[in-house]
Amino acid sequence: MALKKNGAFVIAAAIAVCLTAFFAVQTLRCEACSADGLVLKSKINVNTASLELLMTIDGIGPERAAKIIECRETSKRPFENYKDLQRVHGIGPKTAEKLKDYFEFDK
Repeated sequence: MALKKNGAFVIAAAIAVCLTAFFAVQTLRCEACSADGLVLKSKINVNTASLELLMTIDGIGPERAAKIIECRETSKRPFENYKDLQRVHGIGPKTAEKLKDYFEFDK
């Protein structure tokens, strides 16, 4: 019985840590909220961002975030501008244009 309680506690603690990290990222990136959505305080460096951080961007889910990281690591060259996002399978000119305001392209 104690093991079940401890297991449930561990799971609850893990969920709490994940939610805290998620909201901390949102707070860092959000200056204010409006009816139109979030106003970004800073852009995300697409060349160093983690999967979790990429997924905070509207239009990027786990699959697309993984593809961005895979492209970044396998091509061995950084994304230098938003048009380079088109190297990622599934990102075309229209999507790259929509995403450009969320990213910075420092190496």
